[in-house]
Amino acid sequence: MGRKIVVIDDDAQFHELMEIVLKRRLAAEVVRYATGQISPEDLSRHRPDVIILDLVMPEISGWDLLKTLRQNEHTEGIPVLVLSAAVRELRAMAKELGAMPNTAYMEKPFEIDKLFDVLERLNSQASSSLATTAAEAPNAG
Repeated sequence: MGRKIVVIDDDAQFHELMEIVLKRRLAAEVVRYATGQISPEDLSRHRPDVIILDLVMPEISGWDLLKTLRQNEHTEGIPVLVLSAAVRELRAMAKELGAMPNTAYMEKPFEIDKLFDVLERLNSQASSSLATTAAEAPNAG
């Protein structure tokens, strides 16, 4: 089985597109949410390899959800790709997003190949981050 990817976006067509593309290219299991009103604990139960998150959604913004995820011990290390057509907002947040570990962003619409390049980079960053953390942990023994 491939990776497990959680997609959080209020656009049903985007969900369908992402599911088709991610399953074909990565053999990924795709878990879909149409709202950002999900707890970090619920997300962590899925044990996703990456979360793809829209910024503009009803009830709670993707930005607020991202900050919550980064402040929670269960989800702080999960790589997040922020995808949004809200270009002005995305560019305004770019510096903060770039400073967050295991976080990347892209504007919609996007090229599929670029999506996979960014997902691979996030996966590599997360893997090296986990290896660094394990190397820094004190030896039990």
